[in-house]
Amino acid sequence: ILRKDGDYAGMVWTINATGEWFGDRFEPYFYQNGVWNLQQTSNVVVDTTAGVAFPLIGNIVGSAELLVEYDAGTAFDVASVDQTYQFRLGYTW
Repeated sequence: ILRKDGDYAGMVWTINATGEWFGDRFEPYFYQNGVWNLQQTSNVVVDTTAGVAFPLIGNIVGSAELLVEYDAGTAFDVASVDQTYQFRLGYTW
């Protein structure tokens, strides 16, 4: 059964935090975005990423992170929490 999307009043928040460990060798980070339905207060969606970036060789950097997606409004037969582990490579200049 498909539900029609509707408009609702909501509250949105964003948190972005980074730091440094051991000088600039390791950079932990935490990002979170959330939407809270104020008309149906039990309905909230939150996406959270926590990880650490670190230098590898030269200007190549790596990172390991955990992404957790939470949706309180999912259908009864769908999981409300989804976790993803990611390992990434990047380049800085």
